[in-house]
Amino acid sequence: MRTTLVGPGLFGDFWLMTSGASQQTVEQPEPGPNLAAEERRPGAGEAPIDPELLAFYRQVLPLLRGSTVAALRPPRKSLEERQLVLSSDLQRLELWMPTDSPATRSERAEATEVSGHLVARKRVADAFLRLDTLTRVHLPKATLLAMQRKAPATSKPRPRFWLRFELVVAGSDTWQLSASDVQTLQAITSAVTALLTARKKLGALALSARQQPGSLCL
Repeated sequence: MRTTLVGPGLFGDFWLMTSGASQQTVEQPEPGPNLAAEERRPGAGEAPIDPELLAFYRQVLPLLRGSTVAALRPPRKSLEERQLVLSSDLQRLELWMPTDSPATRSERAEATEVSGHLVARKRVADAFLRLDTLTRVHLPKATLLAMQRKAPATSKPRPRFWLRFELVVAGSDTWQLSASDVQTLQAITSAVTALLTARKKLGALALSARQQPGSLCL
């Protein structure tokens, strides 16, 4: 798998090329397969894990677990902390409130009192985009320079989320996001690149993972 850096563009920006966003809410999906840090040996009668499947899940693991980002959500003009999460069926990228994300919340459903009765309320994502509408990751020139710089160019304090990047969506608004450190940004861009490269077989990969219960664990 190879990512090509194309640029600079009209405004000095660069693009990560591979190969609409929605503000509708989406209910939290069922937990997906887990991924082992070390591949265990298959037991008697078990087939070994497909190396391609294992390598793919290792790449997208940061998004399956949830990565902390800041998101600019219109009509608001300031960044708000969110969790960027890949759905277990590998079909959506979702933005969750930090306390509501599948990676951080408890399994207990929140209860709301309605007419004197406690009713379980499902938590939902703030927004999601379908991966079949995601076209590329955009890294502004300033972000690329910051990633390449070994030491800060200035001693001035900087915001917590200072590495801006964008998820460009066909036919809809671009997701404007920021990461807090280079390691997180690299993990996110690597995971998104893997998703874009495997776009046509994401459904098959998710199905294969579900058919190997206990073989992949976080």
